[in-house]
Amino acid sequence: MGRHRRLISVVRRSGRRTPGRALPLLLALANLIGGAGCGFGTYDDSAAPQLTSSTTGVADAGQWWPFVCPDGDNPSPPSTPLDYTALGSCGDGGPFTLSVNGCEMFGTWSVLGLSNVQTLQPTRTPNLGGWIVSATPSNADGGVSVGDGGPETWNCEATPAAGAGLTFICSDATSSATTCQSLLTPVSQ
Repeated sequence: MGRHRRLISVVRRSGRRTPGRALPLLLALANLIGGAGCGFGTYDDSAAPQLTSSTTGVADAGQWWPFVCPDGDNPSPPSTPLDYTALGSCGDGGPFTLSVNGCEMFGTWSVLGLSNVQTLQPTRTPNLGGWIVSATPSNADGGVSVGDGGPETWNCEATPAAGAGLTFICSDATSSATTCQSLLTPVSQ
């Protein structure tokens, strides 16, 4: 027994610790940290509504939140561009291509006499209408300065028409007066 005490006192004087003594300290530290949860506690989302598919719109209480469009809808996957012929009082008319990607409607807006187009209400099925855009009309379509000196802004909505077409109606964003109307007729493939 005396020999064992002598070995401990030699180790203590030299300042070195033996592996046998460091191991219990490491285990005690690991238990302390594990028991405290590193100060963050434990996470339990069993009471939260679970996100069961990408289209439910119910936020999961997990570590990420699904992205939603400004109107609250889920973003649409990129759609195949749809070809139309535009005819009416919006722009010069002609070939018009329409698609949706995420929360944005894309089209060859210049055919309808529009620029600076922003999506106000997207849709997953652009060919069925229900989408609304805001835009600046070209000078040819009355895009002149209004009373405040700034460019005019139109809100344009697409609604279903006969023969799988779309009626595209624009109105002044301030007065709501109809400014132009065109028919988008699908091009047969």
